[in-house]
Amino acid sequence: MFAPLVPWFTVFDSTRWKKKHRKRRKSKDRESKTSKGKHKRPSFSAIMKLVSELLGKIRVTRCRATVSFGTDDPSETGRIYGFIVPVIYGSSWAWATPDAIQVHPVFDGARFECEGEFALDTILVSWLPPLVRFAWDTFGRRR
Repeated sequence: MFAPLVPWFTVFDSTRWKKKHRKRRKSKDRESKTSKGKHKRPSFSAIMKLVSELLGKIRVTRCRATVSFGTDDPSETGRIYGFIVPVIYGSSWAWATPDAIQVHPVFDGARFECEGEFALDTILVSWLPPLVRFAWDTFGRRR
């Protein structure tokens, strides 16, 4: 169902060195078949560079969340809360207000409730240069 939406790229090619250093006889038929109509696949690094550039164009303007959670075992709830709290308070500098994310442990029983508000701000025209750069590097030049 989602197969056409997933980009196809090579994460690791173990035969890359062999392909680069293999000596071949080039014939006119082989050269014309491989150079015409074949597009270069985007590499993982090019995709990650595009994602990081696009994420740099997005600004979080408002973030507020209230989470209440609990498990059947109160000690397990306390252990999970102990893992979550340093992350929340350690990253409070990234949010607009220090009380943007509130976590409330519930020691009575199994429960998970979450309520939040999240707003992003971006200018879509600023996405154009990274997208054009990615398209040109991937599909534009022939090497």
